[in-house]
Amino acid sequence: MNKTKIELTFSPMEGNKASAETKLKMSLARQGSKNANWKGGLTELVKGIRRSPEFYQWRKAVLERDNHTCQDCGRTEKVDAHHIRSIIDYPEGVFEIDNGLAVCENCHKRHTSWQRLKRKRKVKH
Repeated sequence: MNKTKIELTFSPMEGNKASAETKLKMSLARQGSKNANWKGGLTELVKGIRRSPEFYQWRKAVLERDNHTCQDCGRTEKVDAHHIRSIIDYPEGVFEIDNGLAVCENCHKRHTSWQRLKRKRKVKH
């Protein structure tokens, strides 16, 4: 059997710490549209929607319709309104009460994880 030798080379920076100035430059170089995870400024859009008076009215209407009860497990503690179709995927339905569902904290985590997984699969294919 033929064994191949592998030569390891090390970075000239290995073992050296970056200065505060260098760390700042590296951080700034990866912000906003220069970041690999940039999605076109959607974070600011979603934050703006969630801070709007219309969002609070929508949330209140969804919770009242569902009697402040989780529609998945029936809990009445820590219940919040969840968008059935996400804000990103369905922005025109963001304030439609029929696009909302009252869910507890634990069930909400399951719903949002599933939406992220579906979105990732959609992007890959």
